[in-house]
Amino acid sequence: MTDTLLQIISSSLEYEKQNYAIQAGISTYESSLIPIGSFNWKFNNFYLSAQRKYDVVFTQMVNYYTKVNPFSTNALIFGYEDESIKGEVELFYGQHEASSNMGAKGKAEINLSWLSLRQTVGVYNLGSANTSPQPVDMFSHTRLIFSPNVWRWKKARYQPFIGVESTFIQHSGKMGIDPMKPAIIVDMETVDPYSSFLVNMEYGLLVNQFKISYRWVKFNMLGNTANNSINPDSYSILPIRHLEIVWQFWN
Repeated sequence: MTDTLLQIISSSLEYEKQNYAIQAGISTYESSLIPIGSFNWKFNNFYLSAQRKYDVVFTQMVNYYTKVNPFSTNALIFGYEDESIKGEVELFYGQHEASSNMGAKGKAEINLSWLSLRQTVGVYNLGSANTSPQPVDMFSHTRLIFSPNVWRWKKARYQPFIGVESTFIQHSGKMGIDPMKPAIIVDMETVDPYSSFLVNMEYGLLVNQFKISYRWVKFNMLGNTANNSINPDSYSILPIRHLEIVWQFWN
């Protein structure tokens, strides 16, 4: 890769009062001045946010040259949050150079004494005016930990649990991911849309702030459905079984 010089300067002013906050500012890149800002409003457990951001992304080209692509993102976010349930929906519109794309993202969390569920979903390439197709049309990531607080474990220092983690990706077919090429993300014209589905499982014990488990990476309940590249010569995700000890940091 070649060395790339980059400098972005952003400055803003923020006003905050009770249940709302307003931020306004400017980002500078080369000779461009781009307005940025946000508006955040909260009512009880609900919140609303409107944001405009400016940033850059590095793209590696075929000749190993690194291209700097500045882009701006407008987002509208609705959310809800309490002690055990969290949810958020984000609509966004991104624009860089002469192209743009629209999408939506969402996430939800349920945290109970015996159940932890986290779900994240993203949908890209929305709208007929989309002039910047993304490699991924849609993704979904789910993580579930079930630990019944009953029987002899109700007052014990440890609890058994079972966990499932799944990742689903729907590739657009308009752009492909090829880790064996310099550009990595390449334009495609003849590849049909394809999907990738990965499932991990684990079971073990929760002991204070530690999680001790035996974990299956790429649990083959649905066969070989994990496709992480359009290149048949690249290595796919291999099944792995291992003992895992995680120190969990809690607030």
